[in-house]
Amino acid sequence: SGAGETEKYGRFTCREYQDVFILWWKGETPMETTFFAPWVEEEVSGFEIMDGSELIKRMRREEVDNELVPRSIEYVNALAIAIGCER
Repeated sequence: SGAGETEKYGRFTCREYQDVFILWWKGETPMETTFFAPWVEEEVSGFEIMDGSELIKRMRREEVDNELVPRSIEYVNALAIAIGCER
């Protein structure tokens, strides 16, 4: 879980991880979203495969990325460490 404080929302504890699923892919074949059908259609509203560093980059942009759930910088920093994009 993560904790922090924002000017707009005050103090928070975040225990929600449902918006990011991490899968370490070691196969020779590039990963495709079709590998996860029909689970994708039944369980989630959208599905995209991207490198972890690209996700962190998009989450840190100042302009709003309408495809991602907005997160605090504390959340993004903790996620970056957890998925190995930073130390």
